[in-house]
Amino acid sequence: MKFRQCLFLPLFFLAFAAQSQNTEMGVYLKAGGYLRALQLDTTAAEKLAVTLPGGSHALVDLTAVHFVKPLRSNRHYFADGTNIKKRGFYTSLSLGYMIAERGGAWNSDNRTGFGLYATRSYRWSPAFSAGLGIGYEAHEYGFIPLQLDFSGLISRALSGKPTRRAYAVPLSWRVQAGYNLPGRNLVAGGDENERLRGSWLLHPSVGLVFPARRGPVVELDFGYRIQRYFRTWSWEWSTYSYEDRIILKSLTLRLWIFI
Repeated sequence: MKFRQCLFLPLFFLAFAAQSQNTEMGVYLKAGGYLRALQLDTTAAEKLAVTLPGGSHALVDLTAVHFVKPLRSNRHYFADGTNIKKRGFYTSLSLGYMIAERGGAWNSDNRTGFGLYATRSYRWSPAFSAGLGIGYEAHEYGFIPLQLDFSGLISRALSGKPTRRAYAVPLSWRVQAGYNLPGRNLVAGGDENERLRGSWLLHPSVGLVFPARRGPVVELDFGYRIQRYFRTWSWEWSTYSYEDRIILKSLTLRLWIFI
């Protein structure tokens, strides 16, 4: 009984704030799903009176309510109440694992690497966004990639069309293109006769997006990253030098968090 009574005050405050700003509210249920509400009122029978967008009314037991929050106009809400940003600026952070095949004039081998990335983007619609990113990657050497980021979502649920797959996880696509800035040599000691020069990179990928009811949206993607850089060898006792063009071809697995 005390728990139910404690819900009256925050629900009343949210209802008053929503009505004063003409903001729709989302009533999220413990059993799953949610209701879009134009107006909220609590009754003496410990029920929540919900006025729906169509003008109809519903009574919900307070114990069945998980939480209530305002619905933002810049977000797309799925049938189960999860949501994603559909327009506006956003920041994404990602951690990547790479299995790379290095092809060079002198040698080629397989190696693994890791990458950390941060991207600032603007989303025009769920289907398209563009931004600029920076990161740090550790292979045999360290690189700082500067890259343009183009991405979007693919889902019938985003179009509002009736579908049995309304609850399906949206698919994502992403294309990154940019330039590798060479960082310090990660091999202990390095080689004073060795100089690195960066070059272009290209990274297409596809993934799955996991919308959230509350908190950040998460994406898991799989891609193919192609990076080129040059390694020049020279010696003080000789005028001879050699430049090795190296192309890293990596299969990638990345975890993204959107904030």
